[in-house]
Amino acid sequence: MAPSITSNLSPLKSENEDKKIIDFKSLHEEAKVPKEFIWPSEDLVEGSKEELNVPIIDLEAIFNGDDVALGAAAEIVREACMKHGFFLVTNHGVDENLINDTYQEFVSLFKLPLSRKLSAMGSPWGYSGAHASRFSTSLPWKEIFTFQYKHYDESETQIVDFFTSVLGDDHQHAG
Repeated sequence: MAPSITSNLSPLKSENEDKKIIDFKSLHEEAKVPKEFIWPSEDLVEGSKEELNVPIIDLEAIFNGDDVALGAAAEIVREACMKHGFFLVTNHGVDENLINDTYQEFVSLFKLPLSRKLSAMGSPWGYSGAHASRFSTSLPWKEIFTFQYKHYDESETQIVDFFTSVLGDDHQHAG
């Protein structure tokens, strides 16, 4: 018999309320979708039969001071945000190795044991699972790890400091 999803819920006490957290690794063992993850029919959106063309924002012309390109990019971003909420950015100048290292670091963060991820739970920044009180009760299949970069903060180590404060020195390289 497959393990029950309720056996994977562990209550966490906060000052204001009880929270239930799901160990996402255990969901891979489930034989069927737990009822907690089935969205009400009124929240579902009918799927489109057409392929989504992801808008591409090319920053090269913008970096070169092309005001026409800037206006066109702003319109593409506006339309993408209103239509489906995402777009792809190219020629942004971020080193491909840094991007790949970042992806790998976050893969390793989400593979941490649940107890370790919960130690980084915070509001509004840090780890959050599907049952977090700051999100709706409709449960998406996701985990979230958020952090803030303050461009006006002169500290060059603010992200490193955040990661080490919530996950320890062994995750210093995440920042």
